[in-house]
Amino acid sequence: MEEKEPRPEDITVRRERQTFTRLEKSGAVLFAVRTFMMPLTTLGKDQLRGLSSQINGWEEEIKMYKGWGLWGPPVERWCQSVIRSEEGGVEAEKKELACDA
Repeated sequence: MEEKEPRPEDITVRRERQTFTRLEKSGAVLFAVRTFMMPLTTLGKDQLRGLSSQINGWEEEIKMYKGWGLWGPPVERWCQSVIRSEEGGVEAEKKELACDA
């Protein structure tokens, strides 16, 4: 049975924020990791650009480990379509402003 490709609105991105904090009294360093899940469709243009860049930098072994074959193509298409549409929107806005001047 052939698996259906997931739609962008069905894909959730796991994000991680790592911080180092030096504790004032002891001088020890605290390493904290905060993970959270976000729908792919809520990421902004810059976040999508970063995600796409990171994915495209992965070696084949990493892609295989992360299951890229299941979600990679629709994520890449979503990233590119949003980035292109927003860039087109900026260009259209620039042309509109130039015409108004």
